[in-house]
Amino acid sequence: MAITQEKAKKIAEEYAKKGFLNQEQALISCGYSPKYARTGISRKLFANLRVKAEIAKIQAKQHKKYEITIIQQIEDIKRLRDEAWESKHFSAVNAANDQLNKHLGIYEADNEQKREQDELTDAQVADIEEFKAWKRRQLLGQVRTA
Repeated sequence: MAITQEKAKKIAEEYAKKGFLNQEQALISCGYSPKYARTGISRKLFANLRVKAEIAKIQAKQHKKYEITIIQQIEDIKRLRDEAWESKHFSAVNAANDQLNKHLGIYEADNEQKREQDELTDAQVADIEEFKAWKRRQLLGQVRTA
């Protein structure tokens, strides 16, 4: 399916505005009919190399922009989780673990695990392994003090 660079950029921008979640609405925002946007044929637009490249550019900019903030948030959550465990506020520990799981992409909003290990970044894999080790220590009563 031939598509111009400008059209690919527009599709990618609209898709980004929808949080990279709703391809149908992105296409409608680009001027495609709702009927066309709902068809399986429209998925070919998102498989187009130009569209994929534009989406990747936008995602790379966003990741770079928010990378430090996300790392800081994860570190804060880990610190709060450890403090909650030490003070025996187990509901706060569970809430912190839940937030870590969301930040690390372990599960989606529907609570189904959707990512395979090879799709994760090295940093995410390291955080998951650290979390698993922490959980093992927690279960064995060997949580380190901060």
